[in-house]
Amino acid sequence: MTNLVYPDIMFDCETTGIDPSHSWMLQAAAVRFNVETGEVDADDMFCRSLAPNVPNRFWDESTRQWWGRQKPEILEAILARSEDPALVMQDLFNWIAKTPTNRPIRFWAKPISFDWGFMDSYFRQFMIQNPLRYYNAVDVRSYITGRGHTEPLEWEQQFEFVGEAHNAIFDVLHQIKLVTNA
Repeated sequence: MTNLVYPDIMFDCETTGIDPSHSWMLQAAAVRFNVETGEVDADDMFCRSLAPNVPNRFWDESTRQWWGRQKPEILEAILARSEDPALVMQDLFNWIAKTPTNRPIRFWAKPISFDWGFMDSYFRQFMIQNPLRYYNAVDVRSYITGRGHTEPLEWEQQFEFVGEAHNAIFDVLHQIKLVTNA
């Protein structure tokens, strides 16, 4: 395997709620990596903000309150960089499509049940074929547990979080750190 093979993509999104059928996705981040070697494609990371203007989606009040308890500059920075969601999703599709690998891409998230739903619902909303397959999706905490760390929440505490929590790109990089150290 060469240094240019990245069969894994870690994804994270920030949202206005927990239901992908009606909540907006505010930020999407993805980083290519190789779980076997621990290598990360630091030269081509994806991190974009999506304007909260998609029809039939809205803020869940509990999530608005949750964001209100976070550092306000994080959400403000995400919203200040907002772009047309259709363009962002097409660019995400294109970014995934140029992933250098000779194997099916594994899609990772924490939790997979949350992030996959948002990503897939946005691809569907903008009539873009999801380039990833649900059967190649891996949940970070399940993987950590499967590697013998039966208390993944406790085990994760030993790894320092670098950057701002709830900024999707920093969340992605931290999740890669967890997976490659599991």
